[in-house]
Amino acid sequence: MRNSLPVALLVGSLTLGGGSAGAQEPTPGDVTEQLGVQQVQVAPAGAAPPQSGDEVPTQPVVEEYLTDRLREADEVWTAFFARLGLAEPKVSYLIVTPESGPYKSNCGSLPVIHHNTPNAYYCGWDEASAGFAGTIYLPVTTMQRMWAGDIFGRQSVRKGDFAAAILTAHEFGHHVVHELSEQYRQPLPTGKWWELISDCMAGVWATSAYYRGTMQPGNFEEAVAALEAIGDTAITAEPHGTSEERKNALLTGYNGIPNRYPPGAPAACTETYWKYA
Repeated sequence: MRNSLPVALLVGSLTLGGGSAGAQEPTPGDVTEQLGVQQVQVAPAGAAPPQSGDEVPTQPVVEEYLTDRLREADEVWTAFFARLGLAEPKVSYLIVTPESGPYKSNCGSLPVIHHNTPNAYYCGWDEASAGFAGTIYLPVTTMQRMWAGDIFGRQSVRKGDFAAAILTAHEFGHHVVHELSEQYRQPLPTGKWWELISDCMAGVWATSAYYRGTMQPGNFEEAVAALEAIGDTAITAEPHGTSEERKNALLTGYNGIPNRYPPGAPAACTETYWKYA
């Protein structure tokens, strides 16, 4: 499945602007840089909210779900970008199916991507559609397995669809960071920071889902569990951050930084994770 999406990023300077104390909380669907000061909290441990999906859906259902999440992310980032009067960058996505794949990326570090390749990817130099620099690759069978708690071959403690949502948002976060780097001529974060800042941007997107009213009970816990499942357990050539680091990055984007940035402020991500290994 091939499509192209415009995407935009909230930027004012390299450290992105968040809301101010006392800012009014937006109504669902009205997502601005001022998302209010109420902290969005994860349900207490042991609350055992209902799971959002115990059955593994069919491939067409997964494709539709992933496309919907990409479009939601597109709306959020495009609105932020347009509000600041910046040129609208664009990203393509490829949902890799048994019928459509495999794909070879122009990023030399990426493998040939099949429908069941155990990872999702972003390459800022792939142009799957003319004029759309940057491509997100989502292997459909790999994403489908997340409903059963299989996160890139590791088992999450929670089942549910929101694992696929947050990892899709993570790949979208890579594009957001890549475009910020291009627009402001700043070197990209390196090492684990490239991954952690994208986890944080996924948390920003999750805040918008909360305020829109589209997040179901237990969804955010699924997201946290998914990132914890795939955290680094040893020093690797391409580090992503430990389970704790990945969870904290997601929470930084989702909750903001108390007394500094409100929930969903990308500034919390750039200030905390725009670093170099």
